[in-house]
Amino acid sequence: MKIYINRDLCSGSLPFCVRCFAFLAEHPLGVDRPCITQIIPNNGETVTIVIRTEGETVTLTLDETTRERIITEGWDALVPFIPSFFRA
Repeated sequence: MKIYINRDLCSGSLPFCVRCFAFLAEHPLGVDRPCITQIIPNNGETVTIVIRTEGETVTLTLDETTRERIITEGWDALVPFIPSFFRA
């Protein structure tokens, strides 16, 4: 499954987004959020999340290691930029 997220659609702070994203990583089929813009099934067990935020686009594939890191450290620890704590 491929999940597209546009973080620019939500005004939540970074800590809120990190907690919300951790829940999504644990339960990818059980979450409906305004930031989720598209879900594409792929007949496989792989979950790929494409995050768009602040002009950046990052793709994360949720294997067990990545999923655990997202849950414990937050998605922001896995991206090559520093997301804004607060946004307008």
